[in-house]
Amino acid sequence: MTHAVFMNPDNLVELPKRAFPDGCGHRESEYIGTVVCGAYSTHTTPADVYVHEGDIGINQAHVCIRYGKEGYEYVSAGSVMDFLAATAANGDWHPEVAALILKKLDFFCERKHEDTRH
Repeated sequence: MTHAVFMNPDNLVELPKRAFPDGCGHRESEYIGTVVCGAYSTHTTPADVYVHEGDIGINQAHVCIRYGKEGYEYVSAGSVMDFLAATAANGDWHPEVAALILKKLDFFCERKHEDTRH
């Protein structure tokens, strides 16, 4: 079994509000936050992150990343699980967005340790 290593959520640079207007028509509840991508490089850009229900009837959460104010300046990044897997495999692809998702959303990613005290 292998594991993925993600950016420490404590190192995120989060902005207090959206950087760009929502050009995709997301519900307010789908916005989870705005992070600065590339905060430790020479090129930085804010990213508004939305998690929304994907295809009707599929019941999979999908990631939408808005990186500019123009209508086409967004990435529909697929399901949350596919996005996290791609980020783990290619660490330079939006690690800040993955860290924000892991920080803000509840997932059952690890086994719970059983309490052996009786």
